[in-house]
Amino acid sequence: MADRIPKNCCENYCATGGQEKIRKMLIKFVEVRNEISIASILELILLMPGNWPPCYGAKVFGIVEQTLSQNLDEFQMEAIKEVLCSNDHTPEYDVLVTFDDAIVSQPNQLHYKQLEKFKITITENMRKAKRFLKTVSQKKSSFPLYIDTENVHFSGWTNSEPNPKLALITICDIDLHEILIWRVAPLTHSNLEDIKKLLARVAKKRKFATFDEEKELFDVGNPNIINLQQRYPSTKEGEEGLKKSLKAQAREIGITLRKTETVSNWAQQFLRPDQVQYAAMDARVLHFLYVNQYGNKNCWLIENKIKYVDFVEPPPIVTPPSKNSIKKAEKKEREMKRQELERRREIQGYIGGTFG
Repeated sequence: MADRIPKNCCENYCATGGQEKIRKMLIKFVEVRNEISIASILELILLMPGNWPPCYGAKVFGIVEQTLSQNLDEFQMEAIKEVLCSNDHTPEYDVLVTFDDAIVSQPNQLHYKQLEKFKITITENMRKAKRFLKTVSQKKSSFPLYIDTENVHFSGWTNSEPNPKLALITICDIDLHEILIWRVAPLTHSNLEDIKKLLARVAKKRKFATFDEEKELFDVGNPNIINLQQRYPSTKEGEEGLKKSLKAQAREIGITLRKTETVSNWAQQFLRPDQVQYAAMDARVLHFLYVNQYGNKNCWLIENKIKYVDFVEPPPIVTPPSKNSIKKAEKKEREMKRQELERRREIQGYIGGTFG
């Protein structure tokens, strides 16, 4: 890609802060982790179409070119190059349409069997979310509600203050087999306070289980919030070990999570099917972590006896028979013997010609 970069090109300072953030995310998830969907790459670039300094856009194109060229045609690749190397002007409408078509044409990659029996509801409506929370909070259950969140990359500002980055809240009820994906972006601090108060009221009736502290939603130290995130053993005395990722903890109990949608655009108008699967499973998997850590004998009925690593199915409870039941069993056995004896006599009589 060096031949595409002008010799007199300015370096990183010519790019905006948002463009630099996108470049770093692409390096992290494309080059380092190699765990990002094609659609997510395109959505990141499309967050800032046009106005890329040509030298800087060429560098970004070099990061994604090999990965994208394996999945896109030459026209789509040219559209991406036009968006990134647009020489400080906004690309033509047909270029952006080709770019958008490249996102839509990507096949779905995520399908979790653990979600097949669940009803997944996606809503932006506050009233609908309240009705769901009212229903699940009134239900008696052996399990908490499982909650997870996804964030936007650029949240905007209100009154010289950055808006909250929360894009959606996913809540899973294991008993009702329902998952709510509540889209809350764009979000103001006033809206967030209303949501926090609503969740705090629900938590008094039925606890929430989270991964990490979810500080945007709950006060630190809330006794009704169960943080399922664990740490690795510490390598230094007196220091806490590093926090485990959700993917790492899920792997420990035999569940594979694909984190290809982590940096996708969670604030776009419509969520892709892969985004829905990703968000729903991040909340759903918390139940497996909860059972693995705390255990519950009722989980075998609710989960259709799914096997957990390091969690052995409890043996069936065998109750000793009562004296009355023993007498009934003995009487039934004598009656069966008597009927069998009579049947044999009838057969012998028929063979000896005594019938008729």
